Amino acid sequence: MTLIVDGTNKPLGRLATEVVKLLKKDYPVVIINAEKVVVSGTLPGVLPKFKRRYDLRTLSNPIKQTPRWPRTPEGIIRRAIRGMIHRKDRDRLLKRLKVFRGDPGIEGKRIDLNLKTPSRYVYVEEISKALGGIR
Repeated sequence: MTLIVDGTNKPLGRLATEVVKLLKKDYPVVIINAEKVVVSGTLPGVLPKFKRRYDLRTLSNPIKQTPRWPRTPEGIIRRAIRGMIHRKDRDRLLKRLKVFRGDPGIEGKRIDLNLKTPSRYVYVEEISKALGGIR
């Protein structure tokens, strides 16, 4: 049985922890509306933290950008969830996770995570546009 989680107005960190709990219980999880997940704060406050990661370079090769960070809404959410899983379980659990922009119409049991939306927030879609993930 696939569990479908709607990401609309859900805070990224809290959504990620709830999804990891479901993945650890061996449920396949699908997150829909990835672009509508929110990050607490304002865009001028949040964006420099994200951009700092993308501007990392190495001393031996200053042209090469490392490490590679995702820029799409699906990638940003997947990376947040990946960071909350222990390394030994990561591959096994991430195989059961799918993240989609919009609603692809997948069949499954929809669950509602009652997560409080912060008062000031930025959509992941806005962050992704600022980073060049969405054109």
